[in-house]
Order: sequence, then structure tokens, then C-alpha cells
Amino acid sequence: MRSLAEIARLRSGECVSAADVIPQLAAGERTGDLAAETHVARCLRCQAEVAAFGGIMRAMRAMRYETVDDPSATLDRVVEAIRSTRSRAGLPVWAARVAYGCGLTATAAAGALLWASRRHPGLVSAG
Repeated sequence: MRSLAEIARLRSGECVSAADVIPQLAAGERTGDLAAETHVARCLRCQAEVAAFGGIMRAMRAMRYETVDDPSATLDRVVEAIRSTRSRAGLPVWAARVAYGCGLTATAAAGALLWASRRHPGLVSAG
């Protein structure tokens, strides 16, 4: 089965004008646009799009009553673990973060210099 994006790319001019009513038709509602409804009734691409939208709507309805655990407790545990962690040298967490930031900065600078030297070989002198 084609994805909704693939179906949408295949639209003709009439399909584009009927595209606004497709979600309403997928929901089983009347649109008031007889020309668009007639086109959808004749066009296999638009019918496929209505079916794809219908599948999306069924999946969303099925998720309506699902519960999701609150991830805030997990985040609190991670933050607490970071605060309580000390490096092997016994440095405070902020010092480890500064060292980590300096390492990232040095790596980024080395990468930028390497990129510049390969992009513009004349900038690097041989001697």
C-alpha cells in the first residue's frame, strides 16, 4: 500500500481541488461540495487517500484511551544522578562539565581547521 505522501504526489488538478474534503469524507461527514465528492467517488487516487486518512483516524481513535507514563520522574532521576556524580579525580560536577565543554570546543575547532584546510589548501603553508 502506498503512503499518504506518495498518494498526494500523484494528484491531478481535480484531485488538488478535492483535497480539502478528503479528511471530512474519511471521517464519514458530508462536505457540501458536491463536485469534490463526485470526483472522489470516481477517482481511485482520492479514494486511496480517503482510505489512508481513515486508517490514520482509526489509529488515533485507538490511542485515545491509552495512558503514557509521565517521564518527569525519569528526568528527575537523571538530573539527580548528574548532580550526585563526581569524577574519578574527585572534582565537583561543574568542573567536569567545564572540562567536557572545553573538550567539545577543542574538537569543534580542530574539525573547523581541518575542513578549512581541505576546502582552501592555499591557506595552509608547507613550511
